[in-house]
Amino acid sequence: MRRKKKLVERVYRELEARTGRPVDDADIARALGISLKKWYRTVQELQTTGIGWLRPTQMPDNHLPDIQDLPAENVENQIDVCYRREQRELLARALEQLSERERTVVTLYHQQELTMKEISKQLDVDESRVSQLHSAAIALLRSHVQTMLRTPLSSTSATPAKPQS
Repeated sequence: MRRKKKLVERVYRELEARTGRPVDDADIARALGISLKKWYRTVQELQTTGIGWLRPTQMPDNHLPDIQDLPAENVENQIDVCYRREQRELLARALEQLSERERTVVTLYHQQELTMKEISKQLDVDESRVSQLHSAAIALLRSHVQTMLRTPLSSTSATPAKPQS
């Protein structure tokens, strides 16, 4: 199982580096030479080993680059673009782990820039409840992102991880 996990992580990183975009399930299945159905079974097996990032993504195959994803004219800007892209990807993965309601509050507040009062009217709850949901969602996002940032370090660690009971 450990070998399979390392193989999948390596293939994922190589594909992502080669394509310059997040890798979808079909890409990984093709690279591993297995069917999509077998890939989904593999994902289920590997999720028991604690790989939180490894989930079927069902992303569309036709990924058109955004202007911000195109190479910049100088190296410093390219690093900034890469860093911002990684931040967005981490945040998107963390958002997927929130409940629908928490995700809605965060999206309405931060992406659509609605006020707590406007959100409370839309969700038909008190403004204080929206604030509570928002605070809880931000704390969960922070926790999920920190966990994702720590995960690669623990998988390359020389000491074996203790099995959880």
